[in-house]
This record gives sequence, structure tokens and C-alpha cells, in this order.
Amino acid sequence: YLGGKIGINYYQHGCESWSISCDKNSTMSGFFAGYQLNNNLALEVSYLDLGKAEAAYLEASNKHIYQGSMTGINLSAVGSIDLTADLSLFAKAGLFNWYGENKGPFSTIKADDWSPSLGVGMSYQLSDSWQARLQYEYFHHLGDDNIGGTNAHTTSIGISYQFGRTRPVIITNTVTNTVTKIVMESAPVELEEVTFSVLFDF
Repeated sequence: YLGGKIGINYYQHGCESWSISCDKNSTMSGFFAGYQLNNNLALEVSYLDLGKAEAAYLEASNKHIYQGSMTGINLSAVGSIDLTADLSLFAKAGLFNWYGENKGPFSTIKADDWSPSLGVGMSYQLSDSWQARLQYEYFHHLGDDNIGGTNAHTTSIGISYQFGRTRPVIITNTVTNTVTKIVMESAPVELEEVTFSVLFDF
């Protein structure tokens, strides 16, 4: 399957405590591809842009703006359970290969590494091939000592196209009872001839 998603991201530690203004929220987006191993397990890879956090600091009586951003590739295993024929719950766990930047007025610091990720959500089958999903994902300890570190919390909606998928068809068997009327015909009974003497004229 192939799909895309968009949502909001919250950088938990996006700013230092001495900032004079701080915006930890951002718009996130991404696209993903997956392979369904069976009805309950899939492997998924996604590219994510978690957006930018922005903070202002007072340095030498001057206000300086700093922006931090995160992008990367997330590899995860997805387990799901069906609630109805169209609605499913899923949970996912994986590793996020992040690439981060911290841009200031005079320099840009870059770093990259791996961090664990977790997620939960629900999916709804719109048709045989199209599926919608709502999910929450958590990324633990993005960044390092150079660019700064934070946890990230994303909530997104997405849609995917599933190749070669058909929903199960429920087959109802109709049983018809046929009653056959059996008519039993008995063989004719032959009575034994009875003879007796005639005692009268009539």
C-alpha cells in the first residue's frame, strides 16, 4: 500500500527556559509505503517532515530567532486487529532515522541519528482499495547536545491505496426443505368365498 498523511506536531522540549517567545507546535506531513504480511501484521516505511519549532532569545540586548526542524525515515512494524469488517485498531513500533537542523542568525547546526518511535491509531476501509487512518505517534529523544534535544508528539490523518486487496464476502447459504409426500397403496385383499345352504325360496 501507498499513502500520505498530514497533521500537527508538538515538540515537547522545543525551547530553552530562558526564551522570550516560543512556538513548539508545527504542521507535519509525510508519505508512507507498506507491505501486509498477513491480516494482522505489516511492515511500513515512511518519510516524515515534523515541521519547525521557533524560539526567540535575548542576546546582548538583541532579539535573535532560532528555528529547529526534523525530517527523517521511520521504519516500523504494524500490528492490527479488526473490530468490524471495515474498522480496525493498530499499534506500531519502530526506529526513526532523523535529520535535524538548528538555524540561528549566524550559523546552522546539523545532526542525525536514530531514535525509537511508537504509535497507535485506527483505520477505516472506505472501499476495497482505499483506507483512511487516524493515528498518534511518539518519537523519543530527537536531537543531541549540539542542536538540542526533544521528544515529538504527532497526530495525523491519512489515506492509503491498497493494491490487490478485496474485502471478504459474506456468503449466506439458504437451505430449502423439500417435503415429499409418499402415498402407500395397499394390495387388494381377496376374501374367501363363503357358501351356505339355501333355507328359503327367497
